[in-house]
Amino acid sequence: MRGKPPKEIRKRREEGRPKKSQPVPVEAKWDWKYWAAFFVTVAGVVLGAIALRARPTTSLEPPLDPNDVLTTRVVLSNDGMLDLENVTVASVEEEVIFGNMGRSIKSLGEEYSPPARALEIGEKETVEFLTFFKANVPIVSADIGLIVRFTPEFLPFLRRTKAFRFKTVKQADGHLRLEEQPQGELLRDYKQMIAREDEESKAHGMEPTTHY
Repeated sequence: MRGKPPKEIRKRREEGRPKKSQPVPVEAKWDWKYWAAFFVTVAGVVLGAIALRARPTTSLEPPLDPNDVLTTRVVLSNDGMLDLENVTVASVEEEVIFGNMGRSIKSLGEEYSPPARALEIGEKETVEFLTFFKANVPIVSADIGLIVRFTPEFLPFLRRTKAFRFKTVKQADGHLRLEEQPQGELLRDYKQMIAREDEESKAHGMEPTTHY
């Protein structure tokens, strides 16, 4: 059995071998373009998350005429974290039934915009249901809504839509009042009404109505 070489021989062999190169530390460099892009991305994500929470809310006031539930006024509030710009409010009628058994269905009212077309944070605006079909008979029931369209502040490319639906309930005194309901298919019906109205305009040689 061969033993290990003497210590002096091993030492000379080790000294004759090339030494392993050590990695040269690289100094970290401050790349301002990278960090600028990073902060812009983070800011965009945060602003986008806030924008998704930007939404109006509604509350109902008593009807101006107790015998006409369609005179109910609606308080539109901006309870979000951004101002709302380019605000428009459209009335939509799903179905209104009258005392003579007549009814009005699937119709659009006029659009309304608050002053400056904006709602600042915490601001409120009172709106009403505009230009529905009027009959000289009492209303038995109503299924109506408001379509609110708006753009969150700082995000001009993000146009959002919120639908509010209301149905009548009869009070103890016999008068009707409105209660807010889930929107259901109101927004879909609103878009179909717009498409139908635009087609009718084209059929009569007119430019389609601009829906903001």
